[in-house]
Amino acid sequence: MLRFFIFISVFVILLPSCRKEDELITGTVTGQMKIYDQFQKQLSDGSGIRVTLLNSNGIVATDTTDKMGGYFFEDIPYGRYRIFLNKDKYIQAWDPPFFDHVGGYSPTYINLGIFEVPVYNLTLDSVRYDSYYGELDIHLKLNGDTIIPPGAYSNRFIAYISDKPEVSKDNYIVFGKGYLADQISYNNPPDKVAVFGRLNFDLYPYDRDVPHGMVYMRIYPLAYGQGYMVNQFYKEALGKPSNIISFDWYEITGAK
Repeated sequence: MLRFFIFISVFVILLPSCRKEDELITGTVTGQMKIYDQFQKQLSDGSGIRVTLLNSNGIVATDTTDKMGGYFFEDIPYGRYRIFLNKDKYIQAWDPPFFDHVGGYSPTYINLGIFEVPVYNLTLDSVRYDSYYGELDIHLKLNGDTIIPPGAYSNRFIAYISDKPEVSKDNYIVFGKGYLADQISYNNPPDKVAVFGRLNFDLYPYDRDVPHGMVYMRIYPLAYGQGYMVNQFYKEALGKPSNIISFDWYEITGAK
């Protein structure tokens, strides 16, 4: 009888302790999201971004940023998560990273950015091959001008190439990732002139070749924040299509 009493007493004492250990550790995930325009300038109003918190099972919580770009998720269980951002006419950075949320008293701070899908127009004129850099120079205008706007230097674009005149982001043989550049005319003071695009020969898919003979090319401005590799971007990050130009790839580049 005494042994039974001692067993019951120990069980009653241990039960609350077990329940406490089984409690789920939760905490706060918060931070500040930033909004950038098409030329990488941060906007003062960070409101209106839909912030979605996900884990391996799907959506855990959603919130919308305030004017300062702030968002707040409370009582989030510890675990591995990632955050996706959504705002009309903007696109999140490529492939948001996973992060570990420990929970407890210290919040997990995650700060990310969202980028405007370009609205400027690119008009293609002609191409030439730069044998020194091994790149294709695309002479063009940005919004009808050869002067590159502040912040546009190094903005990316995707160039689609086909052997058919109907080339587009949905109808192509290969595509490459290029960037905007300009030249400097050393007047007094120096002027930045002749905006052009530079396209190297890292073309995708890698198992395809540029067609022989005449090719057709159209380019699309690409929002900032996309991936480094040529195929690492969301199609939703593409801006307005340019006009189409045609040229003999092998005649221009000398490639055989």
